[in-house]
Amino acid sequence: MTSQKPMSTQSGLTVDEPGSRKHLGLLEKKKDYKLRADDYHRKQKTLNALRKKVLDKNPDEFYYKMINTQLKDGEHVIKQKADKMTEEQKKVMRTQDIGYVEMKRVAESKKIERLKSELHFLDAESEQKNSHVFFVDTKKEVIDFNLATHLNTAPELINRAYNRPTLDTLVKKSIQGAVIPKTIKKLAKQRKVRYEELSQRIDREKKMFAISQKIQTRKDLQLPSSTRVRPSLIDSPITEKGDEQGAEGTVTRGGDERRMRSSPRATQSGPLGEKEITAGTAAKDVRVGAKAMERGGTEFEKCTPKD
Repeated sequence: MTSQKPMSTQSGLTVDEPGSRKHLGLLEKKKDYKLRADDYHRKQKTLNALRKKVLDKNPDEFYYKMINTQLKDGEHVIKQKADKMTEEQKKVMRTQDIGYVEMKRVAESKKIERLKSELHFLDAESEQKNSHVFFVDTKKEVIDFNLATHLNTAPELINRAYNRPTLDTLVKKSIQGAVIPKTIKKLAKQRKVRYEELSQRIDREKKMFAISQKIQTRKDLQLPSSTRVRPSLIDSPITEKGDEQGAEGTVTRGGDERRMRSSPRATQSGPLGEKEITAGTAAKDVRVGAKAMERGGTEFEKCTPKD
């Protein structure tokens, strides 16, 4: 029987540290020295490359990217230029925005209509219940009125506002649809999901409508003040007071007085040609038209006041 020596687990020959040097710490091995030396030489190469780059740099070097770059934390960062847009470009973009929002709103409303056509609203689930009025001839019929008999259906199906079969249909035809409890539960869950989707789409369509109204209002506010008309003053009565020279006049609409100056470019086309319109002439036309209406003039006098 031969005896085998146990295999050595040491990677190389090591020398025990003398007892007199234990206070200095562990003895550095060759692999530790190799790691430290490689790290030192790698750092020296980097420093030498940077020194060479500094020596070779041209002080007069310039390229256009230097204008739009700046150094932050040792890294070159490109400066972002602010977009300079004209008012016309902004108006075009706002028009595109309201067109896009309106397009998405119309698409959402079509999806809502399609979902409504696929789903049946139950009276038990809706807050606002519909009413069905039946007309009879005498009070006795009102007292003896039986809804199940009048609708020719079972009393259990009276509260059902959709798919309410008659008694003849129940006798002649078998029950159609799912009758397994598991299938009924699955269908009820699917219907609930569809109703939730419909509710979310309705809310989304309302928000889109509000957004489009805000964009339109912002767009209208940017128009010149001379071309803007307040909605509350569209149907209000108009009275005008102006001097005969037509230099300027006061326009009163529902208690709101505004100053109106004549414009030499404003003209009105009529059967006698074009004439210049000023505040004074406009007020005069209104007064003449009112007098013609009082004396019952012709339609031409009512529609086209004379100078």
